[in-house]
Amino acid sequence: GEVVFNGSGTQYIQDIDGNTVFWNVRINKPSGTVYIDYNDLHVDNDMFIESGILSTTNGPSPTATYNIHINGHWFNNVGPSAFIESTSSVFFEGLDYQICDTETFHTLVIDKTDALGIFHVDGGTVTCSVLKLDLGKIYVMSGHFIANDLFYNGITGNYKLAAGGQIDLSNADGYVDLNGNLEITGGLFNVHGGTSMSYWPWSTNASITMSGGILDFKGQVIRINNSGFSLTQNITGGTIRTAGNL
Repeated sequence: GEVVFNGSGTQYIQDIDGNTVFWNVRINKPSGTVYIDYNDLHVDNDMFIESGILSTTNGPSPTATYNIHINGHWFNNVGPSAFIESTSSVFFEGLDYQICDTETFHTLVIDKTDALGIFHVDGGTVTCSVLKLDLGKIYVMSGHFIANDLFYNGITGNYKLAAGGQIDLSNADGYVDLNGNLEITGGLFNVHGGTSMSYWPWSTNASITMSGGILDFKGQVIRINNSGFSLTQNITGGTIRTAGNL
């Protein structure tokens, strides 16, 4: 079933005992805001924001911020201004394939039940202040994915980038070592910041599969690292750029 919040003015989602799980949640208000209160919001399927505002704070004069856990897709047809992220985390935890269109998150957590499960950006721009990629793959088919800070110290997890897409990862106060798996068939993959050169790999096995597109390290040297971990390479096309040495 689907719960629709369509009243004028202020509405609350108050999960008093923390045991509520919605299937679909739809925000379709002529005006006003829906606030999350008492506990995190759990959505077993899809989230829709069609009009009005959804806030992760617990009221107009907030004293707390709550997180959102979602197993389906996230559709915001209004734009990022219709979602007040505050300092919350939004967890994408679905079994397989989850779509997210244009949105701005504070902390975006990809923690899916399968390492091959996909967080899919297909058009629009998805931005987060902090990216925590635990389990799953970020796939940018078209559109733009921006992470302004990496929770883990390096590029971890799985990424796939196709023509028409762009990924920008930044880590101003940490490392940009390749500790994950990159698959690039087209598009532009930018890596910003880093406090030292990018080791390929550093702390775990890593791989890069590239047949097109551009991988651009804007501020760091790339070092193919002779360590106890393996770097699997299948590079048949595309361009790799570095601001320093290789």
